[in-house]
Amino acid sequence: MRTSSPAPIRPSLWVLLCLFAPAGAPAAFGEAAECSLILACAGCHGDDGAGSGPFPAIHSLKPHEVVSTMRAFRLGERPATVMQRIAAGYTDPELSKMADCLSGEPLE
Repeated sequence: MRTSSPAPIRPSLWVLLCLFAPAGAPAAFGEAAECSLILACAGCHGDDGAGSGPFPAIHSLKPHEVVSTMRAFRLGERPATVMQRIAAGYTDPELSKMADCLSGEPLE
């Protein structure tokens, strides 16, 4: 007699993207150790941050735009599918560092 086993648990697509995106990101998108936080962004926003399809460009954002947008996602003030959950994982200092790395200029 064969017993049925439960179906395997399938991880969400965004989890896989976040886990594997850094492995394929080129040096142009945050090679320096201090910019490693933005490597996960490449999975959706492209290796150069220029965006693709439904994913907006993030490479041209000013530092204050990155921080305010990520805070809005984190607080649920800006609707999104996965960005609210992603933004919740970063502290304010991490958001500031990400903003600096994405824009290539320091946060004012």
